[in-house]
Amino acid sequence: MFQTEWDALALETFQLRKQLLETRQELSTALYQHDAACRVILRLQKERDEAREALSKVSIDGAGASTAEDMDVDSHTGLPTSIKDKINSFKEEYVPFFFG
Repeated sequence: MFQTEWDALALETFQLRKQLLETRQELSTALYQHDAACRVILRLQKERDEAREALSKVSIDGAGASTAEDMDVDSHTGLPTSIKDKINSFKEEYVPFFFG
């Protein structure tokens, strides 16, 4: 009777250890996937913020703030009206999407 009880306990212990190993492997995989997803989300947020910043710096009439890195140009003709209209329509359509 004790031998049967001992065998049952040994079998149960073996099964529990096997299940624990499988659960640890599943947890490790899930944590790795979660970490990768977080890294992707952070990279996309950074790219989104950079795109927002670049979009906010777009100047249609060329009267944007100048920096020391800007080249000196003798004459500035600006953008043609058709291109200004396209940029304005693009901004009206997509700026609320990015900033909303």
